[in-house]
Amino acid sequence: MPLVLHKNVSTCICILLNLLRGDVMDKKDLKPLMNTIKNSYGYDKQGTHLKKCEICEAEYEEPNDLNYLVVNGPQKCPHCTEILALKEVLIDYSNKFRRSEWDNPVFNKNMIKDGEYDLGYGKTQSYRLDEFTKNIVIEGRTKRVQEIIDRIVDARKFIYFDLAGKIEVLKSIYKNKDRFWADGGNLVNQVSEMTVEYIVIKLNEFLSTNVNNYKYSISKIRNIINNDKIAIYDNQKIIDEKKFKISGEVMRSQYPRFEIENYLSKLDKVLDDYRMIISAIDDYRDNKFAHINNLKKPESSKSLTYRNIIKIFNSLKIIYDGFLYSVAPDLFSNLVVDFNIWFGNLNQISQYYYDNVTKIHRAEESILKQGKYIDFDSYNINIIAEGLKKYSEITNLFNKIDDVSKDIKFQTMYDGFYRVRRNSEWRKCYFELMQIARKKDLSFSDVINYIYDKTGNVEASFSSKLLATIDPNKPIWDQYVLNNLKLKPAPQYKDDRFRINRSIELYDKICEWYKERVESDFGKAEITFFDAKFPRYSWITSIKKIDFLLWSKR
Repeated sequence: MPLVLHKNVSTCICILLNLLRGDVMDKKDLKPLMNTIKNSYGYDKQGTHLKKCEICEAEYEEPNDLNYLVVNGPQKCPHCTEILALKEVLIDYSNKFRRSEWDNPVFNKNMIKDGEYDLGYGKTQSYRLDEFTKNIVIEGRTKRVQEIIDRIVDARKFIYFDLAGKIEVLKSIYKNKDRFWADGGNLVNQVSEMTVEYIVIKLNEFLSTNVNNYKYSISKIRNIINNDKIAIYDNQKIIDEKKFKISGEVMRSQYPRFEIENYLSKLDKVLDDYRMIISAIDDYRDNKFAHINNLKKPESSKSLTYRNIIKIFNSLKIIYDGFLYSVAPDLFSNLVVDFNIWFGNLNQISQYYYDNVTKIHRAEESILKQGKYIDFDSYNINIIAEGLKKYSEITNLFNKIDDVSKDIKFQTMYDGFYRVRRNSEWRKCYFELMQIARKKDLSFSDVINYIYDKTGNVEASFSSKLLATIDPNKPIWDQYVLNNLKLKPAPQYKDDRFRINRSIELYDKICEWYKERVESDFGKAEITFFDAKFPRYSWITSIKKIDFLLWSKR
C-alpha cells in the first residue's frame, strides 16, 4: 500500500514503527525514508524538542534522535502514563481488526494499481482498495445490550458537546487571562466561576464512585458492563461486510472479542492514578453545592488546577470512547465538533475587550499628562446600562410612529423613563407640543413658555427632554446634571417669569458646557470610555453619551 508522509512527526514515527513491526519493509530500506523525515523536520542526534500533551496540555521533551524514536517510539507524556495505556488497548483492538481484514484473501484480490512512488531506493507500485458498499450484520444483540449502548451514547454525547462547550469557555478565559483578567472585573470572574462550578459538578457526576447516584458515571457503566459480559462479548456477534464494486465479491470480517477484562483493569489504574484530582473535585463540589464552608482537605486547592481539569475531561473522552468501542464497535465514530464556529467569538470578544480597555487606559494617560484626573470608576455602569436599554426602546418607537400625541404606548414608555407625574390635561398638552416640534423648529424658550401658557407650570426639565427627544444633540436638564455642572435654578418662591428667564439662561449655559465638553480631551476620553463599555450603543450622539455618564453620578 502507498505510504503517505504526514506533517505530524509523531505520525511519521508511528508509520515507521508499523513498518518495522509488520516486517513490511527491511530495515535497510528504511534509511531513505528516515533521511526524508530527518531532512523535512530537522531531526538529528542532538538535543530535544518540546511536545504538547493532547490530554493534559503539559509540555515535555522528546529526543531529536530519529534512530532512538524508531526503536522506542514517540515519547509519551510522563503525566499521562495510565490513560495512554488505556488508550493503547483501543488502538491494539482496532489494529487487530484491521489486520484481520488485510489477511483476508478477498481484501488482497480487490487491491487496484494506483500508480507508483519513490522513497529513494527505486520506484514501487502503489495500490488502493476498490470502492465498496458497507453493511453491518449484528447477531445476538439483546434489548439489554441495546439499553447499555444507549446509555453510553448519551453520556458520550454529553461529554463531547455540552461539557466540551464549557471547557472551551474555560480555555478561552485561561489562555487570555494575562490580557484582561485584571481589567475584566466581575464579568470575567463570574463567567470563570460559573464555568468552573458547572464543569466540576458534571465531572463529579461522571467520577462518582457511588453507583446508585448517577446512571452515566464510570462506576455505574463499568459495573453494568462487567455484569453483562457474556451477553456483550460472547453472545453478540458483529460482522463487517464489504461488497466490492468491480468484482462484486463480498468480504466478511467479524470483530474479535474485546479484551474487556484488560480494559477494566487498566481503567482501575487510571482512576487510582487520578485519585487526588477526583478527591479534590469531590471536595470542591461539596464546598460549593453542599454548603460546606471550607474545603475538607488542604491539598484539594493544589490538585484542582486548570491543567488537571483539562486532563480529567480529555480522559473522560477516552474512557467513554472505550466503553462504546468495546460494546458496539459498529456504532463508534470519532465525534469532532468545530468549536471554532460555536465558541470562536470568545477570542474575538476577549480581543475586543482588551483593545477597548487599552483605549480607556490611553485616554486616562492623556488626561494625566495635562495634570488632570478622570475617575471612570465614579460612573455607575449598571445605571447607565439600564437607562440605555429604555432610551433605545423609546427612540426606536419614536422614529416609527406618525403621531406621538395619539400613541398611548409611546407616551406610557416616555412617562416611565422620564418619570412624568402630571395629570391627563398636562400630558395632552405636552405630547401635542412634541408632535408640533417634530415638524417645526422650536427653541427651549418656545417650549418652556408654551407649556407655562397652557398649564401654568414652569417645566425647565421636561422642556429640555422634549427637545432632546426631537434632537438627540440637545442636552437634558435634570437635577443630576445641574449638580455635576454646579448650576442652581431659580428658587421656587421667585416670580414665574423670573424663573422662566433664569431657566433659559441656565439652559444656554448647559448647551455651551456640553459643546465645549465634547470637543475637549476630557470629553473625548469620556466618549472613549462609553464606547468601550457600551459598544452596542455607539450610535447615540456624543452629547447623549456624556449626558448618560453625568446622569449616572448620583
